[in-house]
Amino acid sequence: AVEYFRELSKLGITAKQAASQMVFTFALGSNIFMEISKLRAARLLWANILEAFGIPPIAMKIHGRSSHFNK
Repeated sequence: AVEYFRELSKLGITAKQAASQMVFTFALGSNIFMEISKLRAARLLWANILEAFGIPPIAMKIHGRSSHFNK
């Protein structure tokens, strides 16, 4: 996300505009507690990134899918 913010800013797109359109995809396995931890950590990182760029809190859009290893 940080790299996208930096590159898009060179094209004149603000970090706030980019943040509202971002979707993150995570592979999820069968260990439910580990996967919940992964998603919670991602949400915390997202909040820290937004704060660092001076963007008001925006909900993180998450898409979860089964990992290939799980199948």
